[in-house]
Amino acid sequence: LDEDGTQAMAIVHNLNTRNLINVIATRKVATETDMYYNNHYVMMHDLLRELAILQSKGEPFEQRKRLTIDLNGDDRPDWWIGPNQQGIISRMQSFVTGLLVKQKQLKVAARILSISTDETFSSDWCDMQPDEAEVMVLNLRSDQYSLPDFTKKMIKLDSLIVTNYGFHCSELTKFELLGLLSNLKRIRLEKVSVPCLCPLKNLQKLSLHMCNTRNAFENCSIQISDTMPNLVELSIDYCKDLIKLPDGLCNITTLKKLSITNCHNLSAMPHDIGKLENLEVLRLCSCSDLKEMPKYVAGLNKLCCLDISNCVSLSKLPKDIGELQKLEKLSMKGCSNLSGLPNSVIKFGNLKHEMHVICDEERAALWEQYPNIPNLRIDML
Repeated sequence: LDEDGTQAMAIVHNLNTRNLINVIATRKVATETDMYYNNHYVMMHDLLRELAILQSKGEPFEQRKRLTIDLNGDDRPDWWIGPNQQGIISRMQSFVTGLLVKQKQLKVAARILSISTDETFSSDWCDMQPDEAEVMVLNLRSDQYSLPDFTKKMIKLDSLIVTNYGFHCSELTKFELLGLLSNLKRIRLEKVSVPCLCPLKNLQKLSLHMCNTRNAFENCSIQISDTMPNLVELSIDYCKDLIKLPDGLCNITTLKKLSITNCHNLSAMPHDIGKLENLEVLRLCSCSDLKEMPKYVAGLNKLCCLDISNCVSLSKLPKDIGELQKLEKLSMKGCSNLSGLPNSVIKFGNLKHEMHVICDEERAALWEQYPNIPNLRIDML
């Protein structure tokens, strides 16, 4: 996996042109130059997926580079040995000798480990040793879910993806196991209640989709800047309980991309956001209750993309927005309550590069009052 996802998306587009997958965008909120794909989904025909799984089964499961495990109810694969599945002989020996016979750990060579469980799964994990795994995908449907104990052995794990397909957010436990993984760089959680964050010193990307964030952001005694000091990208989408951003977020000076979208109860941004001196992309689209932005944002001297589209309650832009001399794109379509621009926008006349503003006809008229911005390009949508 490349750091910014460029190579990954090139592979996706290649598969799409060969009709092996379909890429579906549920809504158009940004151009591909933003590298924003939260509203893109990859669909694969069931037959192709089954063919890929069948092909992978040509090898012994311990040697497969991609290992897919489906656990439904009490059904387990033949090789699965959990704490409740100790062999008869071992149990007899334990009974006779009074000693616990330790089960042999199941070592697998998979680099990609995908485990799907249904709503009746009881977190009865086997003692697996997937110490070569770089990516773990967990698909679940239960209201409560415990990360497998063998997670702490995944010393090469780079990416964790947890997706809940149930109706309600799942309570996620044993999250603290992730704090033992020094190579973990990416986490994506969907429809789970995020617990108190544990130290994830090397985490670079965190994506939360349709999650409950209150325990992690408001009820946790440790600030996010202490748990994730090297975070580069934070994406929060459709998290309805998000009222404010977590304390200490603006102390993470490594942050380059901050995306808060469709969080309709978010009412304000932190006033010290200017401390994010390396921030390049700030996306706040479709936060319908966002009424104001910080007055001063001049510290964001590397910001090149600002997206406030469909923030219908927003009435003002930052007072010193004209100080953002690296700004290349400003998306403000659907900002129906925005009735004026701060005088500092005249400083955009000093830009050596083109600045692209995306807005509706009424907001475009506001920019016409500043004719001395030669590199301004306005697209009305």
